[in-house]
Amino acid sequence: MSPAEIHHILEGGRRKGHYFVIPLCVPHHRGGSDGTNTTFVSRHPYKKRFESRYGTEGSLFAQVEAMLHERHRD
Repeated sequence: MSPAEIHHILEGGRRKGHYFVIPLCVPHHRGGSDGTNTTFVSRHPYKKRFESRYGTEGSLFAQVEAMLHERHRD
């Protein structure tokens, strides 16, 4: 597992707040790759390609919430 950076979810180009974040590793957060020469797509600055490959920020947020909820139950 690699260290995560916090990505704030945007709505209308603005941060939704500090509770609306997803963890992304450096290459997926701001590694700068558009996926043409590597196996990953960076969120910054390639939002459309990132979401096409991995899902929307909202769907990733829901996955993180589900994982945290499941972990809390154990």
